[in-house]
Amino acid sequence: RQRWAFETGGKVGTPKVVGDTVFIGSEDNNIYAVDTETGKQKWNFETIAPPASSPPTVVNDTVLIGTFPDDLENDLDKRLYAVDAETGDQKWEISTNDSIGSVEVFEETVIYAEQNFVRARNIATGDYKWSLQTDGRVCAPTLSNGTVFAGSRDAYLYAVEANSGEFLWRFRTDDIVNSATVA
Repeated sequence: RQRWAFETGGKVGTPKVVGDTVFIGSEDNNIYAVDTETGKQKWNFETIAPPASSPPTVVNDTVLIGTFPDDLENDLDKRLYAVDAETGDQKWEISTNDSIGSVEVFEETVIYAEQNFVRARNIATGDYKWSLQTDGRVCAPTLSNGTVFAGSRDAYLYAVEANSGEFLWRFRTDDIVNSATVA
């Protein structure tokens, strides 16, 4: 039996439920926070382009989500947003060189893939922390016990320390790594 429905002005991505709130991105260029019991909107935050279809990352009081514009050649529409989970107010926003899908967080570090890089930023400010460049497009990074694992189309799997960005190792595979790693 359906409890409630929530309508947006576009297709929706995969939702993320935290406590009594459903966080969801919509192709109508909005991120929504919806009450799980009533289906009523708590807030919405307008983005410059459609949010990624992957679920938002929600850590403590911060919602992190990237955009995935229809026009992938338009660099102005590629962003990563940090939004207050309670109010929907923007904490920070950065322009990126690529559409941002999934985002990982370790302690105070936001980690994501951007073209041939694994990048990291401070969760509170969005300030740059570190990056690792590969020779191929990087797939969505995975995090385990303070280590970031990322596959690349250069046929290597990389391991990097999450807070410092210290390179730990890389492993040559028989082919490109074109999907997220599992840790």
